Amino acid sequence: MGERTASGLAEAVGRTLDEAGIGLGDVARFVFPNVGLQVLRERYAEPLGLDVERTAWDWGRRTGHVGAADQLTGLAHLVESGRVAPGDRVLLLGIGAGFAWTCAAVEITARPDWGG
Repeated sequence: MGERTASGLAEAVGRTLDEAGIGLGDVARFVFPNVGLQVLRERYAEPLGLDVERTAWDWGRRTGHVGAADQLTGLAHLVESGRVAPGDRVLLLGIGAGFAWTCAAVEITARPDWGG
């Protein structure tokens, strides 16, 4: 099961990067579901060869899992905290029940002006 999880993740990431015309090294940050550190390392970071520091885990560990909103709230945190800036690329990744993988590449184009 672990092998299939890693290969499905790698396939989803590879396809997304190909479609975006970028490589893994072009991605500034990665946002995964908010899971424990061991699960993050074993199921997400290590199969992709990533350091946890390139993820939003430090924030997500305090927030906890909020379902399908993990990636969007994680992305919002990265933008609002200034951890990503215009020109940075972020990969949003998820694994669902039944061996379903999702992946989206986004590029930050502007800093938000929240009017404050």
